[in-house]
Amino acid sequence: MGFSNTLLPSVQAWAATHGHPVVEVRYDHPQDVAAGVAETTRGWLQDRGEPGQRLLVSSFVVHDPWRTITTGSVPFWTFFPVRRAADDLAFYLDGATYDHIDVLLFNHGAESVGLADTGTWQQLADRASERGRLLALDTAAFPSDFSTFARYAGALRKLPKSSRPWAPMPVDEALAGLAADPRITLAR
Repeated sequence: MGFSNTLLPSVQAWAATHGHPVVEVRYDHPQDVAAGVAETTRGWLQDRGEPGQRLLVSSFVVHDPWRTITTGSVPFWTFFPVRRAADDLAFYLDGATYDHIDVLLFNHGAESVGLADTGTWQQLADRASERGRLLALDTAAFPSDFSTFARYAGALRKLPKSSRPWAPMPVDEALAGLAADPRITLAR
């Protein structure tokens, strides 16, 4: 998903010429990598001395990777605010506890089939041991609260900053973390 196989021979040729490995990360559905990325990031944050106790749930395009990094948050991306994504988050939270869970929801303007309502998302956020909340959202207006798009960056700026400066995660560590998730396959 998200990659045209017609590009692969060119990528492999370039990598071979320049001495770089090619690793394909395969999965069936975009949502499938959320838990693996979350656990990999959490472990990396904790190894760096961060608590790794804030889960930041993003939704479709309502996210900010840089703010996630600079706040030392653990990312859990959802493809859309639908039941499948809520169920995947619930399953992840069955095995992981967080002090803080902040949820961003994409407002797409329709009471569509499969939409998970704000009560569902708040219940998931409430699984935090200290504080769970829906960020930058007028729950009465969801899924048509289009002002969320103007508010969520400000809400993320109010999150506490990371205690350590940003540094890149080593590629081998990222790949090892992703490989630990049974829904993700790495092909070299």
